[in-house]
Amino acid sequence: MTLPRQRGLTEQAATTAIDTACRLLRLPSIRKEFADIADRAVKDQMTYRGFLAELLMAECDDRARRRSERRIKAAQLPAGEVAAGLRLRGQPQHRRGHRQHARQLRVDQEGAAALPDR
Repeated sequence: MTLPRQRGLTEQAATTAIDTACRLLRLPSIRKEFADIADRAVKDQMTYRGFLAELLMAECDDRARRRSERRIKAAQLPAGEVAAGLRLRGQPQHRRGHRQHARQLRVDQEGAAALPDR
Protein backbone atom coordinates (compact mmCIF):
# COMPACT_ATOMS: atom_id res chain seq x y z
CA MET A 1 0.00 0.00 0.00
CA THR A 2 1.50 3.31 -0.98
CA LEU A 3 0.32 6.57 0.43
CA PRO A 4 0.11 9.67 -1.72
CA ARG A 5 2.74 12.15 -0.59
CA GLN A 6 1.76 15.69 0.04
CA ARG A 7 4.65 18.06 -0.43
CA GLY A 8 4.80 21.62 0.68
CA LEU A 9 2.97 21.17 3.99
CA THR A 10 3.88 23.94 6.38
CA GLU A 11 4.74 23.15 10.01
CA GLN A 12 1.45 24.64 11.13
CA ALA A 13 -0.54 22.63 8.57
CA ALA A 14 1.30 19.44 9.56
CA THR A 15 0.63 20.07 13.26
CA THR A 16 -3.05 20.68 12.55
CA ALA A 17 -3.28 17.53 10.42
CA ILE A 18 -1.61 15.46 13.16
CA ASP A 19 -3.94 16.89 15.80
CA THR A 20 -7.00 16.13 13.66
CA ALA A 21 -5.83 12.61 12.83
CA CYS A 22 -5.10 11.86 16.49
CA ARG A 23 -8.59 13.00 17.44
CA LEU A 24 -10.19 10.82 14.75
CA LEU A 25 -8.05 7.80 15.63
CA ARG A 26 -8.47 8.39 19.38
CA LEU A 27 -4.79 8.69 20.19
CA PRO A 28 -4.80 11.22 23.03
CA SER A 29 -1.26 10.57 24.24
CA ILE A 30 0.29 11.00 20.81
CA ARG A 31 -1.74 14.17 20.33
CA LYS A 32 -0.58 15.53 23.67
CA GLU A 33 3.10 14.52 23.46
CA PHE A 34 3.76 14.74 19.73
CA ALA A 35 5.49 18.15 19.75
CA ASP A 36 7.84 17.27 22.62
CA ILE A 37 8.77 13.91 21.13
CA ALA A 38 9.27 15.49 17.69
CA ASP A 39 11.60 18.13 19.14
CA ARG A 40 13.54 15.47 21.04
CA ALA A 41 13.77 13.33 17.87
CA VAL A 42 15.34 16.22 15.95
CA LYS A 43 17.76 16.92 18.79
CA ASP A 44 18.75 13.24 19.19
CA GLN A 45 18.80 12.65 15.41
CA MET A 46 16.37 9.76 15.64
CA THR A 47 15.43 7.70 12.62
CA TYR A 48 11.83 7.75 11.42
CA ARG A 49 11.31 4.32 12.90
CA GLY A 50 12.79 5.41 16.23
CA PHE A 51 10.51 8.45 16.28
CA LEU A 52 7.47 6.35 15.45
CA ALA A 53 8.43 3.82 18.12
CA GLU A 54 8.67 6.60 20.73
CA LEU A 55 5.23 7.90 19.79
CA LEU A 56 3.60 4.49 19.87
CA MET A 57 5.25 3.48 23.15
CA ALA A 58 4.06 6.73 24.76
CA GLU A 59 0.51 5.88 23.68
CA CYS A 60 0.79 2.28 24.91
CA ASP A 61 2.21 3.36 28.29
CA ASP A 62 -0.51 5.94 28.79
CA ARG A 63 -3.23 3.45 27.86
CA ALA A 64 -1.83 0.93 30.34
CA ARG A 65 -1.82 3.60 33.07
CA ARG A 66 -5.40 4.62 32.31
CA ARG A 67 -6.52 0.97 32.19
CA SER A 68 -5.00 0.40 35.61
CA GLU A 69 -6.74 3.51 37.00
CA ARG A 70 -10.08 2.32 35.58
CA ARG A 71 -9.67 -1.11 37.18
CA ILE A 72 -8.79 0.38 40.54
CA LYS A 73 -11.81 2.66 40.33
CA ALA A 74 -14.04 -0.25 39.31
CA ALA A 75 -12.86 -2.23 42.35
CA GLN A 76 -14.57 0.42 44.51
CA LEU A 77 -12.00 0.32 47.28
CA PRO A 78 -12.73 2.60 50.23
CA ALA A 79 -11.26 6.07 49.83
CA GLY A 80 -7.63 6.27 50.93
CA GLU A 81 -7.05 2.53 50.93
CA VAL A 82 -3.89 1.38 49.26
CA ALA A 83 -3.06 -2.27 48.67
CA ALA A 84 0.23 -1.96 50.58
CA GLY A 85 -1.58 -0.53 53.58
CA LEU A 86 -4.26 -3.21 53.87
CA ARG A 87 -4.00 -5.41 56.93
CA LEU A 88 -4.46 -9.04 56.06
CA ARG A 89 -5.91 -10.37 59.28
CA GLY A 90 -7.43 -13.75 59.01
CA GLN A 91 -4.97 -14.72 56.30
CA PRO A 92 -2.72 -17.24 58.06
CA GLN A 93 -0.22 -17.50 55.21
CA HIS A 94 0.43 -13.79 55.62
CA ARG A 95 0.36 -13.76 59.42
CA ARG A 96 2.75 -16.52 60.38
CA GLY A 97 3.38 -18.50 57.28
CA HIS A 98 1.59 -21.42 55.75
CA ARG A 99 3.64 -24.14 57.50
CA GLN A 100 2.98 -22.79 60.95
CA HIS A 101 -0.73 -22.61 60.21
CA ALA A 102 -0.66 -26.22 59.03
CA ARG A 103 0.96 -27.24 62.34
CA GLN A 104 -1.85 -25.49 64.27
CA LEU A 105 -4.44 -27.69 62.63
CA ARG A 106 -5.11 -30.83 64.53
CA VAL A 107 -6.53 -33.95 63.05
CA ASP A 108 -9.45 -35.51 64.86
CA GLN A 109 -9.85 -39.25 65.18
CA GLU A 110 -11.77 -39.60 61.90
CA GLY A 111 -8.86 -38.02 60.03
CA ALA A 112 -10.70 -34.76 59.22
CA ALA A 113 -8.83 -31.54 59.83
CA ALA A 114 -10.19 -29.29 62.55
CA LEU A 115 -9.23 -25.81 63.66
CA PRO A 116 -7.42 -25.60 67.03
CA ASP A 117 -9.44 -24.57 70.07
CA ARG A 118 -9.05 -20.95 71.05
